[in-house]
Amino acid sequence: MESMFENDEPKGFHTPTPNAIQRIIDDLYKYKDEALIPKLMVSSKGLELFSLLINSLKKLLEAHELNGLHIDDYNRVLRIKDELINKVEHKINIEDLAKQFAISSSKLHRDFKALYDCSIYSFFTQAKMDEAHRRLQSGNFSVTEVG
Repeated sequence: MESMFENDEPKGFHTPTPNAIQRIIDDLYKYKDEALIPKLMVSSKGLELFSLLINSLKKLLEAHELNGLHIDDYNRVLRIKDELINKVEHKINIEDLAKQFAISSSKLHRDFKALYDCSIYSFFTQAKMDEAHRRLQSGNFSVTEVG
């Protein structure tokens, strides 16, 4: 794990959530307000989550599939992701986005790919499809409006 933080530099990592971890998280949220669930169970599930997360990170490190960014770059990419999600009704221009966040377009592409393992355009297309799905599911929009 020390290799994740070379030179004691703060880094941010983004990894997919394995199914086993997601199931435990879902269970904890499902039962978080239950008065009958003992704190011991919550603590044990927390330890189980931590163990699964460490094992998942170890596997990613061994496969050279864990990409981290300096914390400043990581935070910038998170803000860019939020900007993309908030602008799903608009077209995006990578150069304008890069200028807005004071980064070169090549570094923007590289950092986004390193963190999310997809291009900015692929992410944006998926965000648009997710929003269209949410709008159709709500019943407040017609297919034509969503299109």
